[in-house]
Amino acid sequence: MKHLLLLMMALGSVLMNTAQVNADENPVNTSQPQVNLSADTVRQRLLLQTLAYRSSAEFSLYSLQHGDRKSAQRLDAVLAEGQALANALKATWPELAPAWQDMTQFVDSNRAIAAKAEDVSFSIRLNENYNKLYAVLDGSIPDTSVLDNETRRILNMLDSLEHMVSAYLFFNINIFGGLSVTDTGIEQQNKLFKALTAELDDAELRTQVERKWGFLESTLLAYNERSAVFIVTRTCDSIRELLLKKLQPEASAES
Repeated sequence: MKHLLLLMMALGSVLMNTAQVNADENPVNTSQPQVNLSADTVRQRLLLQTLAYRSSAEFSLYSLQHGDRKSAQRLDAVLAEGQALANALKATWPELAPAWQDMTQFVDSNRAIAAKAEDVSFSIRLNENYNKLYAVLDGSIPDTSVLDNETRRILNMLDSLEHMVSAYLFFNINIFGGLSVTDTGIEQQNKLFKALTAELDDAELRTQVERKWGFLESTLLAYNERSAVFIVTRTCDSIRELLLKKLQPEASAES
């Protein structure tokens, strides 16, 4: 399990931590005894990890769009998906559903503040509350040896993608809102994402992702020069859709 620095804020230097599964390694969670889990259960658990970062991104987008209907619908959909997944996994990880519910309650109680985008302390509270969820998630990463290499690789790509989107949007609500972010982690995640993409066995998927990423990369890396929220979110939505489609059980053959 790797921990990467996602965001360092000048007000408090708050860190966002993550756990990533290496595509060529099978890290074992030492926080609790390992049990025999199906590949589908492990896949769902790691997808929940990516949904946590995606929900953070959607809440930042909600703030940037001043709580408009479309951004509210996107946020609601991700929160509901994450809660359903956490509930489905509670037999193995009972701590996940309450942690997700706590985070959802924070989001719901701060929607009006986020939509106004006037409270400079909002992003600090956002980061602090999401870090609580990340800490719970990081404490229960399962053994991934039941997954084939391509599935682990794609899950890592999703994790990296959601990190970059979350970091990009969080940067926007801070920098363009008056705060200072010294490090987003976007450059490091970009290198990881490209390396994982190059290793994909599925040539068609690799070509599709590389084409889309080639269109987006320079814009994403220019996060500290200009804001291109629409381009970033729309392109990443498209890439996410490709990766999730590949992860569907019927599309994922065990190697």
